[in-house]
Order: sequence, then C-alpha cells, then structure tokens
Amino acid sequence: MSFEGPDQLHLRAAAGYIELEMFEEANAELEVDPILTPGAARKKLAEATRSLPNSRSLMQVRKLSARIGAVVRTVDAYPYSLPKGLPDDAEVAVVSYDLKTYNYVVRDASGKEWTIKALQNLDAGSEYMLGGRWLPEDHPLVLAELRRIRT
Repeated sequence: MSFEGPDQLHLRAAAGYIELEMFEEANAELEVDPILTPGAARKKLAEATRSLPNSRSLMQVRKLSARIGAVVRTVDAYPYSLPKGLPDDAEVAVVSYDLKTYNYVVRDASGKEWTIKALQNLDAGSEYMLGGRWLPEDHPLVLAELRRIRT
C-alpha cells in the first residue's frame, strides 16, 4: 500500500487521531466505511505508514495576526522593546489598532492599558496545515504530529 501527496496528510491525521483514541475521526481520514476497532485501526495504519518517510513532517505553519479582541502574548524583541513595566510573555488582550501609527493598545490582566509600537511585540500564535486544513497550535492532531517528528 502506497500513499503520496495529499494522501500522506490524511494518513498522518489518522495517525494522530488513533494515538488520541479518536477512531471515528481516524476512519473519516482514511475513508473507511465500517468502524474499525482500535486494534484493526492500528494494524491498518501500520500497513499504510510503511511507505512514509519517518523523519519529515508535511505540516506547514503560519503565524496569526493580532486582532482586536484577541488574547496574545507580549514578546520583548530587540530593537522593538516592550514599554517599561510590561513583562515579556505576558498575556494581554488587544483593545485597538491605529492604522496611521501602526500602534496597538493592549490591556493586561490587571486592567492597565499599554501602547505597543511595533507589530513584532505581539504573538497571536500559529496555525498548522495538517490533513488539508488549518488547525490551531493546540489542536490534538497538531500536538501528536509535533511529538512524532520530535522523536
């Protein structure tokens, strides 16, 4: 059994679902009609994955833009230092964005508002392309694939 191109993405997505014991989702990725038992699903996956390269991932990643209302993290990135008193890696909510100055106004957990003068100082997270769709960085399939490629 050989999988190429987009089929590999579905196979890897199925692998993540099986690792998480989400067998119905794995079946959907593999386009299997009858519901597989856990053992049968693992066997089918083992047969299919023999043709896949183990060392590479087919995931793509993209950074998300900070949007009004989003909760983001601050990043102290030279030469764009954070305002004095606003710590690195603090969770803040984006309150507004000024199209003329490109400044963001954010609010920290205590309710204090800060002006961020450079886009590089806010991290809104990432999304990963897996199985033909963009998934958030904390999605179980993304986490399973990241663990797989790190081992």
